[in-house]
Amino acid sequence: MQIALSHGWLATCMFCMDISQMLVQGTSAQGAPLLQLPHVNQEILKHCKTKKRNIRTVTELMEMSEDDRRSLVRTLSDEEYADMMLVAKEHPRLEVTRAILKVIGDDACTPGAIITFLVRLRLTKCSQSTEHMEAPQQPGSAEEVDKLLSMDYETSGNPRPPPAHTPYFPLNKRPAWWVVLGDLRSNGIVASPITITDLVGDREVKIQFQAPARVGHYPFTVFVKSDTYLGCDARMDVRLQVHEPSVLPEEPEVDDEISEPEEDSLAGQMAAMRRQQVAGGDAAGSGAGAADDSDSDSD
Repeated sequence: MQIALSHGWLATCMFCMDISQMLVQGTSAQGAPLLQLPHVNQEILKHCKTKKRNIRTVTELMEMSEDDRRSLVRTLSDEEYADMMLVAKEHPRLEVTRAILKVIGDDACTPGAIITFLVRLRLTKCSQSTEHMEAPQQPGSAEEVDKLLSMDYETSGNPRPPPAHTPYFPLNKRPAWWVVLGDLRSNGIVASPITITDLVGDREVKIQFQAPARVGHYPFTVFVKSDTYLGCDARMDVRLQVHEPSVLPEEPEVDDEISEPEEDSLAGQMAAMRRQQVAGGDAAGSGAGAADDSDSDSD
């Protein structure tokens, strides 16, 4: 992955992340995400993909009704089904609920400007319903967006996620997530990936990068990939418009002259005292210089 990042290869970087998932779960490149569940085998997978349905991920399996799901894995005993459901209910479900690209303080993005990219993630369990969850409030004005982007999102006190279900991994594995902003057209990485090790519930991730050097329209994609689970990745398309610098208003002229403080103010009185001290020092210096000159002439 480090080699792929050094070259900016987006697809290769994504493949490396996929390999991490396979290594942790003990599956192959052709392994179905449903194989992460206990007692699920190739025979059950045949029933998951038919002309009427195509159940591929654990999330899709949990979205089925209880009767349809039990009928789908009817070859499992009640005890095996209970084991499968115990793991499936804890399986993560990830969403990208917000993505903002903006130059703080400016109404438009110009070539070479520093862009702040804010993405909001929501991680829940497959057993949780997202119907009644509060949607993130969308900022209205440009000032509200700037305030949102300028916030310091403290993460030091966030709880650590519990170990993942990884029966083929020799150690307890706590899941981590990669956030990558890429350009599918050029197969390039726009901003270096951010690794999140404490994703629980809602979380904001902020990334800064430099805008392209050319004016134009840039369709980017943010990818959020797990290093542990298969079938839990999320993505969202975002758009960036780079404008000519002339679209920005001219900066106001700055008056470099420093005005003198008012005489009746404390600053004015202190300034007057300094002027008197300087004048007195200059007078003393000129007198000393004259005496030195007379002594030199007499000598």
